[in-house]
Amino acid sequence: MSEQVYQIAVPGPSPVTLEEMKTYLKIPAANTSSDLLIQELIDAATAWGEGYTGRAFRANQWNLLLDYFPPSIVIRRHPVDTIDSIEYLVDTVSTPVDPATYYLRAGVQTGEILLFPDQTWPDNVDDRLQAITVTFTTSIYPRKFDTIRLFIKRFVAYVFVNRGDCVCDEESAVASGALPLLGQMRIARV
Repeated sequence: MSEQVYQIAVPGPSPVTLEEMKTYLKIPAANTSSDLLIQELIDAATAWGEGYTGRAFRANQWNLLLDYFPPSIVIRRHPVDTIDSIEYLVDTVSTPVDPATYYLRAGVQTGEILLFPDQTWPDNVDDRLQAITVTFTTSIYPRKFDTIRLFIKRFVAYVFVNRGDCVCDEESAVASGALPLLGQMRIARV
């Protein structure tokens, strides 16, 4: 099996608004010349932080792409709110899995899709990469919401002030002093 592939299907809004970020940067509300850049940096910092920690900083809808059905499907995004659908390819035609056959067990760091007793995954899946699409929704990670907001503000401020010399990456997260805020939130990869 290839690595699980996560794709954001529908991104939610960042926990930091443009107006809040401009206030943090001490940019007057009437000055709109950098609004597009600031919003792009907010979005990039939010996505980078989500990727680094494996946790949702906003309510997103995701597609998890799999090659075949494992006994249980582990979702390494947190917190998982709902399983919206599971579809698989049969002769290149997308076919839904009946939601009555599976359920979501939400864990502390991951979600897991398990079969109800006496149920099985379909066995007629096309033999090809990414033949299965699990669509699910994550909600905002509530326990560290204020920490997430501070991370985004520090990270964006650093990249904004140093624009042209840096990008939203781990080096900038360290230099901004924002990375330590995420340390305990990161989901371990095994």
